[in-house]
Amino acid sequence: MYIPKSFEKNNLEELHRFIEKYGFATLISYHENKLHVSHVPTMLDKNRGQFGTLIWHLAKKNDHCKILNEKINSLCLFHGPHSYISPAWYKTFPNVPTWNYTVVHAEGIPSNVSKEELAVDLEKLVSHHESISNTHYQIPEHYKTKLLEHIDGFHMEIIKINGKYKLGQNRTVEDQQMMLHELINQHDNPGALALADFISNMT
Repeated sequence: MYIPKSFEKNNLEELHRFIEKYGFATLISYHENKLHVSHVPTMLDKNRGQFGTLIWHLAKKNDHCKILNEKINSLCLFHGPHSYISPAWYKTFPNVPTWNYTVVHAEGIPSNVSKEELAVDLEKLVSHHESISNTHYQIPEHYKTKLLEHIDGFHMEIIKINGKYKLGQNRTVEDQQMMLHELINQHDNPGALALADFISNMT
């Protein structure tokens, strides 16, 4: 990923917070001249490994499982808010249209976990999201036992992690303020509003 210095994020605590907030990852592995892509909800164990460990599961019928079982280097992409930016939103002139976005990349070599570890991971994942939803549903034990026969669990210790927040940091302060003002006023554009909220909470 090309990251100009003004857009680079390398504070591990900040990157971890990003992963925890935007944990639905695009998982990419390359094997025998073929790309394998899956989309997975992840959990992050911040205390395992130098940069943390990602946890997820996949359906056994997914061919990606076979690839991951061969200890293939893989990449998880975490996408945050993003939006089109109009050059009309800047005071300086001339300008070109652009797209501002936030993303974190985490690389590692996934490994398969035991059924017992998978059961614990699944329970933690469900419990976490149920608490956020304020529903507190629990999977019945007999159903969870059947479910575990159809999924494989993986842990990936992160060996490389970096982030890119392209938010107009290379612009003047006045241009940045005008851009944020216009994003906030894009009432029918959820992406723009999410990006505005992200920027506002950074400052």
